Formats: sequence, C-alpha cells, structure tokens
Amino acid sequence: MVELTPEERQKIYEEEKARLEARKHIEEQEESEKERKKTLGCLGVIGIIVFIFVIFYVANHNHSSVSHSEGSLSYKKESVAPPTGEEEKMIRDMIEAKLIDKINPELNAVYVDPVIWAGIKYDRKEAMCRFLAIYCGKKKGTGLNWVEIYDSYSGKKLAKYDSWGFKVY
Repeated sequence: MVELTPEERQKIYEEEKARLEARKHIEEQEESEKERKKTLGCLGVIGIIVFIFVIFYVANHNHSSVSHSEGSLSYKKESVAPPTGEEEKMIRDMIEAKLIDKINPELNAVYVDPVIWAGIKYDRKEAMCRFLAIYCGKKKGTGLNWVEIYDSYSGKKLAKYDSWGFKVY
C-alpha cells in the first residue's frame, strides 16, 4: 500500500470537512423547509375553521333589512343589533391567527398581510369578506354591510364586498 504524504492527507481532510459542512447545510435547509410547510399547514387548518364559522354565521343570519312595498324600496325602522359575543370572538381569533392585521369598522376597512391573503382560496376570501362586511354594518349600527380589504404594507386595495357582490383587485 502506498503511504500518503502529509500534504495529501491535509488536502483529503479539508475536502472531507468541506463535504460534511455542505451536507450539514443542506440538511438544515431541508429541516427549515419542513418547518415552513408545517406552518402553512396550520394556517390552512385555521382558514378552514374560520371558513366553517363564517358559513355557519351566514346560514343563520337573516338578510331581510330591505323590504319591497308598492314598487319602491323602503328600509325597515328596526334598530341594528350590535355584534354578538361570538362574532367579536371570531374577529379576535382572526387577528390572533394573523388573517387580519387591523380592522376599522368606522371606515369599513380591514388590513391584511398580503402573503397570507394570497394563500387563501377565492371562495374562502368571499365568505370572510361577507362576514367582515356584516360585522362592520353591525358595529356601526347602520345595517349597511360592506367592507374593503387593504394590503397592510402598501395600503393597496385588495378586495371589496358590498351589495353588488365580491370583487378582488
């Protein structure tokens, strides 16, 4: 067997050390990717839970705030009930889950993180906006249900929900 010189041994040692460090770096990247996927999975579950609450709320809500009489629209003189404790809890849960950064019912404005907003499917966005529009209408006491969704970083309008329906920009 041929004996290696000290320089050759040092070179082999350094190459092996570099190879092990590269492998360690790759494993760390794979680990962080797994953590990121796990986090996105949790956001998906939270989104589904919020979506179910919103569907439940909308299914049980009475939308008869406008009645037709003799060919013209007349608004009922009923006072609008304030948001229920369950609705307030849902808003708090949405804020804690980072679905909403800030809500301003007086201006019918909701600010969201654009990255999380982009990860929500269209039908869930619509249901979420419907719930937020009804919440804003109740909070103001007007019964006029509409909301505009804004990017919390740039201030750009992302979507709106009103009597004409849901629109994403």
